[in-house]
Amino acid sequence: MTLLEKIPAPVETLILICEKCGKKLVQEEQDNPSSLIQKKLKSRIKQELPLRTARAITTSCMNVCPSGAITVAKIAPLQENTTTQFYTLSEKDIDEASDLIFDELIKKD
Repeated sequence: MTLLEKIPAPVETLILICEKCGKKLVQEEQDNPSSLIQKKLKSRIKQELPLRTARAITTSCMNVCPSGAITVAKIAPLQENTTTQFYTLSEKDIDEASDLIFDELIKKD
């Protein structure tokens, strides 16, 4: 028996949002924009897409560290020749940022 077993991907598209990038953009008492974007995306995915279509999660540093922006990565594990794509998100408005990610990285597939 092997300790590490490959399993099928649980979703078609996985969106990773860097929490550390979000922390750099806010004052102490403000909410982390990365977490707010993730929550908005999660809600919209649940409302508009079939189960197991997409998932949005926050993650630790991805070592991209853009100035004044948030790093976002897209992984589509069910597509042939899957690659991870990285983006920087400069949009400051949480609603517009989550809509942009949904429309450009999730809904297009």
